[in-house]
Amino acid sequence: MIISELWIGDLIRLKKSGRVGKFAGISPEQKIKVKIGDKVILTTPGNLEHAPDNHSDSEDQFIPRPTLTKQTLKPLNSVIDLHIEILNPSLLNARPERIIDFQVTAAKDFLEKAIEQGFPKIEIIHGKGAGVLKMEVEHLIYLNSEHIKAQFPLNKGGSIELWLINP
Repeated sequence: MIISELWIGDLIRLKKSGRVGKFAGISPEQKIKVKIGDKVILTTPGNLEHAPDNHSDSEDQFIPRPTLTKQTLKPLNSVIDLHIEILNPSLLNARPERIIDFQVTAAKDFLEKAIEQGFPKIEIIHGKGAGVLKMEVEHLIYLNSEHIKAQFPLNKGGSIELWLINP
């Protein structure tokens, strides 16, 4: 097993005990942290193997797409928070690529619906983080620039306010 290829949250099995947990990083002593339930166990790389993942990629395609309705986009609440714990808490332990895909789809749908419904302004909260989601949101804004009059960063770069061009 190549430790550097593990993502936080990947399922791994302790060879000696057979217990399955989630990769939780590397300790300062270079031990592998494995979270099993509420406990974190430290072990050596030689005691680890990949756990069978009962969650296949084919199941991932059935993650529900975010649906935005008129009730979701109220004139007094024209804000979407893309933090996954707000947007869809059931995806908290999903693979990172699944989470970002869901967030980008939600942002795209939100922006399209806001444009369709003639909102004067909206706010997209993407968070500060590593900047991957922020870059994806900026790309969506670029693709829809003909509908955007102005944009302003808010919350020290953690969100963006868009003033939309009404038809």
